[in-house]
Amino acid sequence: MEGWRPSSCPPSTLLAPPPRGHPGRAYAPVFGKGMRLSFHSSDQRPVNQTFPFMRAARSRSLASPLRSRARPFGPVRSVLRVAPVPPALSSGAAARRDRDTTPTLVSVAGLALLLVIGVRVHEAVPIIAKLRPALVGAALGFPLVLASTRTTSFAEVFGRQPIRLTLLYVGLAVLSVPTSLWPGGSFTMLRNVAIGGLLMLVLAVGPATEKGLSRLHSALAVGTGFYGLAMMTTGVRVAENRLTLPYGTLDSNDAAAMMALAMPFSIAGVMSARGVRRLVALATASILAVAILQTGSRGGALAAIVGITVFAAQMRGGKKLAGFVTAVAACGLMWLAAPDSFRTRMQTLATLEQDYNATEYSGRKQIWKRAMTYIARDPVLGVGVGSFSVAEGEELAKQGRVGVWINAHNAYLQAGAELGVGGLLLLPWILVSCIRTAARWRRARFVTLSMTYVASWAAFATSAFFLSHAYSYMLFVLVGMTVCADRSVGLPGVRARQ
Repeated sequence: MEGWRPSSCPPSTLLAPPPRGHPGRAYAPVFGKGMRLSFHSSDQRPVNQTFPFMRAARSRSLASPLRSRARPFGPVRSVLRVAPVPPALSSGAAARRDRDTTPTLVSVAGLALLLVIGVRVHEAVPIIAKLRPALVGAALGFPLVLASTRTTSFAEVFGRQPIRLTLLYVGLAVLSVPTSLWPGGSFTMLRNVAIGGLLMLVLAVGPATEKGLSRLHSALAVGTGFYGLAMMTTGVRVAENRLTLPYGTLDSNDAAAMMALAMPFSIAGVMSARGVRRLVALATASILAVAILQTGSRGGALAAIVGITVFAAQMRGGKKLAGFVTAVAACGLMWLAAPDSFRTRMQTLATLEQDYNATEYSGRKQIWKRAMTYIARDPVLGVGVGSFSVAEGEELAKQGRVGVWINAHNAYLQAGAELGVGGLLLLPWILVSCIRTAARWRRARFVTLSMTYVASWAAFATSAFFLSHAYSYMLFVLVGMTVCADRSVGLPGVRARQ
């Protein structure tokens, strides 16, 4: 035989290469779980061959299907019959891509570690909190997950830019410990940073399927909603009538920021879920909105507003107008439902020159100015991870003042002061890399997924401007979830959603 030519298709449409050992060429992707090709030669002898799933597009994008290219054929005319093949008959490559190869242990451990380390749901139940499930989970869960995960999964994850940048960020924190102003405190903070980095890897190598990703989103949204509900029912009021959990490690600002970045996932659930799941998502979004107001956190409220606005701005056509109207209505209802103390605090944003943040030594404006001097003083490795407050104490001693050793109240300046210029550049670079990764999914028709992550990252970037979240667990959680979602977009088994 000198070549193959399909008679059931136009001559310019070539479907697959001929069986091995026979001349002739054909170039085009076969989208699906495999195709069985029956070739009938001139002597009418059938030659059956099953071809694997062939993807010519980039592994992380399904946006541009490959176009067929015509090639010359030999003089022998052949008949080509194409029939779909069940998954069981497909070649191994297709079957491996279509099914979830992530071990169940990794999936369950990822969800559990997200809830106890990232969201801190156990702090809402004092009896469980005394057992220290976060520490126990980290000690037992991370080794089991790392031992059960395939090396190829880690190789794929380490090839993603957000992971590489975050690991470089963690490495810079490690290098800052020996030269830190307080090595003991820096080592303690480094332990928390290491736990966050491991949590990021566990989430990143999780099940990159539509079902696995949906479970991850639900765990974040519902877990954060449970935290907010517990705070409203069992929380205590502190200064300026602000609500917080009595046994929690998150203060009012931290809790509000966490709920703000989880808000887009609840909104996405309201848009895409059906039945009971939609009602749960709607209830979760409502709880998060009310809880943010009860915390009295201005930074958390601004982060939630930015996240909702960015989510609405990404809608298409007439949905964009409806989204903006809904966002404005939601913000108006939040304002009317807010306590008087919160409205008073928000009104001070209109007169910042009279606010304590602009006038007092312990205000954010003065802190940020001193942070600039710390960066200029130690531009290479900074004052050490977790040592910003120590630098503040030394500054107070130099000026003969007596006061509180306070934090940076700005994640970007915190990273710059504690890790040097490298930290000042790496943290926003991580955020930009994750936002660009999520924005690219729109071209692959994963619109709602892209909208959700871009809005959540916008909320985090806003809250980080007012809070010391340079090493927040939620930073590592979002990076890991972004990489897991990016892996799922590149798989043929995930269905594109409008």
